Amino acid sequence: MKAETTATFEIGADLKFFLGRLDVDFTYYKATTTDLIVEAEVSAPSGFIVAPVNAGEIVNEGIELMIGVNPVRTANFRWDIDANFTQFENTVTELPEGIDQLSLATFSALSSLIVEGEPYGVLVGTAYQRNGQGQLIIGADGWPLINTEQIKVGDPNPDWIAGIRNSFTYKGLRLSGLIDIRQGGDIWNGTGGVMDGLGVGGESSRDREVTGYVYEGVTESGEVNTTPVDFANPANGTSGIKWKRNGFLGLAEDNIEDGSWVRLRELTLSWTMPKLWFDSFFLQGATLTFSGRNLWLDTDYSGVAPRPTCAEIPTTPAGIILTCRTQRVTPSP
Repeated sequence: MKAETTATFEIGADLKFFLGRLDVDFTYYKATTTDLIVEAEVSAPSGFIVAPVNAGEIVNEGIELMIGVNPVRTANFRWDIDANFTQFENTVTELPEGIDQLSLATFSALSSLIVEGEPYGVLVGTAYQRNGQGQLIIGADGWPLINTEQIKVGDPNPDWIAGIRNSFTYKGLRLSGLIDIRQGGDIWNGTGGVMDGLGVGGESSRDREVTGYVYEGVTESGEVNTTPVDFANPANGTSGIKWKRNGFLGLAEDNIEDGSWVRLRELTLSWTMPKLWFDSFFLQGATLTFSGRNLWLDTDYSGVAPRPTCAEIPTTPAGIILTCRTQRVTPSP
């Protein structure tokens, strides 16, 4: 195995205004990582499930904007706002010779792969057949046809991420809250696929009542589809039951969802006790802290609370969120 190396180009500006009460830090970066080391799946006879391998070359390119504002500052009270915005793209530009793809995670319906020319962790899975105009191709029985090969169904990387921390300090009391925002990025709802495959999910419950449904699309001959189907017709066996037709995990395309969210990542209340209390002790001071994490989440994603691809990163002591420039992009499970 070779050592992983990264060459980075950065250009930016760090500006301060109003006697340090407004800080603006802007950066454009492009990082090329060669001999990228990842935990990839390996063949079972090796005795391992995953092993570290050199995965070729990946390019991360994006912008970062960090803003620090101190709107209020008096003798006893202080209000600080720290905000971070990151927009980035990453592309696998090269794989080791003789390798078409590397697998990061594999299920029967979907895999997260490293593929040349695609984003890191691209989602490849089972999907419907479509014509050149993107229309579904419908079989003679009225059901959409399924691709014989798995194809790209999603990109797990977000369009952008952001974080906002507000801190209020009054004498020895400090209240601080961190809100994380993620826009875009696809997530495969495997849990939903399993539940629907077993007939216990919300969608499969609703589908039981659907009769005479006509899929929008065209037949293999190019004509508009007019054949109705019932979503739950046991007379035709499993092929007549919508949630059983595509196997245990269902069709991957049906379970790809938008991974956007807003969450209250952290809320902290701390009290720094007066130093006078410790004049007669060996301690110089003490701080009592109450902290909660992941206290609130707003998302349209219907599965288990989504985990971010790149924003699941600890905050620095100053409360600024580290970003994708300093972290390897990894796919959501």
